[in-house]
Amino acid sequence: MKKLLLSGVFALSIAGLLLQAEVQGQVAQDWAGSYSEAQAARGEKLYGGNCAVCHGPQLLGGDRAPAVAGPALAARWQAKPLAELIDYVYLQMPLHGPGGLSRQQGADIVAFMLKKGAVAAGTADLNGGSAAPPTRTTEPLKASGFYTRAQAIRGKAAFNRNCAFCHTVDRKLFSEENNKFILPRTFGGRFIERVYHGQVLYPTVYHLFSKLQSMPAFNTKAISEQMRADITAYILENNDLPAGDEELTPDAVRMKNMILGEKGFESLFNGKDFTGMKFVVNPNCTAQPDGCGSVAPSPDLIRVEHGEIVCQCNIHGYFYWDKPYGDFTFRFEQKFEKPADWDADDKLYFGGTGALIFIAPPHRTVPRSVEIEGRYYDFGEPFLIGGKGKVEYDHDAYMKVATPVGSWDKVEIASKAGVVKTYINGALVSTLSQHDYKPGPIGMQLEGAPMRWRNLRVKVE
Repeated sequence: MKKLLLSGVFALSIAGLLLQAEVQGQVAQDWAGSYSEAQAARGEKLYGGNCAVCHGPQLLGGDRAPAVAGPALAARWQAKPLAELIDYVYLQMPLHGPGGLSRQQGADIVAFMLKKGAVAAGTADLNGGSAAPPTRTTEPLKASGFYTRAQAIRGKAAFNRNCAFCHTVDRKLFSEENNKFILPRTFGGRFIERVYHGQVLYPTVYHLFSKLQSMPAFNTKAISEQMRADITAYILENNDLPAGDEELTPDAVRMKNMILGEKGFESLFNGKDFTGMKFVVNPNCTAQPDGCGSVAPSPDLIRVEHGEIVCQCNIHGYFYWDKPYGDFTFRFEQKFEKPADWDADDKLYFGGTGALIFIAPPHRTVPRSVEIEGRYYDFGEPFLIGGKGKVEYDHDAYMKVATPVGSWDKVEIASKAGVVKTYINGALVSTLSQHDYKPGPIGMQLEGAPMRWRNLRVKVE
């Protein structure tokens, strides 16, 4: 039996060595001619002064660091372009002073590593220029602009140093089937669209960021919250979400306003100001200049704070997006500011608001439209202003998903082929059909109760 076991171990060892040799041979062929002898000589000097203390003078590694030539290098980098390896050396090394070498010096060190791994030299130097941004391989989500390209580069460095021991963002490892596993193989591809046991795991950037708060495994406090945000940016980039011009910060409120995984949706509120929105404020007034309805309300009435619309709402009116929406899905979240002295049954709370759809001119505080009631007691019930239609409202269905006053509620209003369905916290509560309304703007009402909105977005069907 011992002989059989030893024979088996020996056979496995030989198979492993043969596989390593095959991988190394293929890599040596793929990388052949990518550097010059003169460059490798420069790299040897740089390696001796910056890398040998950890990786060893013969590049064979040791207790402190892995081998960086031959099969060890090939096994880790065979599926990646050399530009990424140069990036890693430039951004992560040496351990005692990352970023202390130029990118070209990093390329020289890589050339020396290739030479030591028996990769044949060529006539031209390995280019140390900046690696290109990742190529998009899937349809990008509408969500974008949550981070900057420079931040994603920083995040890559932080990921490689703190996460790459166990994880990768390699898009090639992504598959729909693997994304269903509890531990997917990669954070890249379409990882952020994960649905596990019917639950969307990363509906917002905040949820992705919060996942990273349990890492790195060797010490979750080894990185700052801003560094964790940088790593989040790097993962978003590798899920094909385009960069913007503002960095992602570890602000929980703002990150909860950054919706993920909803293809085709367009944000109606940028989280910073009222760009793209119009106002009509003052009861019984048509909008200026034809009437007394203010189109530029005071910040004391309504303002933006931490990515949310914060409204005292002490003057009635509404804000809206001036486009003709006919078939669409409109999603948002709202909550009332619970009065400090409120101790009654929440069913008796009559603070008001509502979503307006199919708004028709002229713009005045109560325009021809359909109001999807936002008041607590009859949340989601359609009220027809100046029009006709068939309304079905399921109050019992709403009460099953009702939350306490002061909680965030999720609302979806879907209009398709003349039928409008409203969902509160995932439950269908009303249907409007056989109506005579034409496509029109979408808006939100100010009706006297202090409240907040966030995550307002729409998908045109």
